[in-house]
Amino acid sequence: MSDVPDPTEYVGPTGVMRESVWLTNEDIPHDRDVIVTIEKVHERRNVVFQGGRKVPRCFSLKFVGKDRELKVNAGHRKILNELTGKGDAGAWKGLGVYLWVEQNVRRGDGTSGPAVRIRAKRPPVKDAPAEEPREREPGDDG
Repeated sequence: MSDVPDPTEYVGPTGVMRESVWLTNEDIPHDRDVIVTIEKVHERRNVVFQGGRKVPRCFSLKFVGKDRELKVNAGHRKILNELTGKGDAGAWKGLGVYLWVEQNVRRGDGTSGPAVRIRAKRPPVKDAPAEEPREREPGDDG
């Protein structure tokens, strides 16, 4: 006999099927902003990405209650520095931010598609979650 458990039917967002540490547009709704809280900033060295691209240093945002992390790009960095008024990643810890998906973003390889962005405004303190909002659930159309 096999040690494989009996299956259950799955109906829901396909992003959960990816085996990845990185947060992408598949992980959040495309039709609304999602409020998250930055738990910490991670630095990794000598990271090899899909396709074999190697980077000596990679920075990412770990959010409260999320398993996947958002790689920090130049746009994210500029927005976060603007929101905190500081050029110090330590100031990002505990910051509530809006994540949203921008469509048709041009990539370095000439292709285009959706990308996760950070809004250039802070959520009201009363609305910033103490705990991370839920991941997309099966049947969640957003």
